[in-house]
Amino acid sequence: MRTFVRFPSVCQEIKFIFLLRSFKIITVIEVEKYNRLKDVFSYYKTQGYSQKSFAEKIGLSDSQFNSILQNKSKLREIHLIALKYIFKIDPHWLETGEGEMIYDTWTDELDKRAKKIFKAYAKLNEQKRETLALMADSLLEQQRREDHLKVSEKNQKFGA
Repeated sequence: MRTFVRFPSVCQEIKFIFLLRSFKIITVIEVEKYNRLKDVFSYYKTQGYSQKSFAEKIGLSDSQFNSILQNKSKLREIHLIALKYIFKIDPHWLETGEGEMIYDTWTDELDKRAKKIFKAYAKLNEQKRETLALMADSLLEQQRREDHLKVSEKNQKFGA
């Protein structure tokens, strides 16, 4: 059951959705993002994709994807990357609604290794997918820390 709460003093249009079962709060921005994801799926449905085939392409089961479409689960970073490279969805558009949904001038920037990784991911069972997603999250965090360290070292070098 969802309850909409309005804060008229801040803005009439701001809504917070309380998912009472899990006590999660999803902001308006996230709801709009999920609505854009539904738009993506609707578009690809007209291109002949079923919900199951669409979900499998981005590494989700049909039920997981359905849960995401119903705002019960969140998309992980790996799935956003898959949307970008497999379905040519502009991540900026997905986050903000600005720009075009699908890249107008798409160049195949996805190299053979990345394609191989996504194909392998789609074939993995759920436990292995979860392990791979955790590894990817860990690598991204490690990269973020390394980048932060490089910036810090540069700032120290130039006395900033």
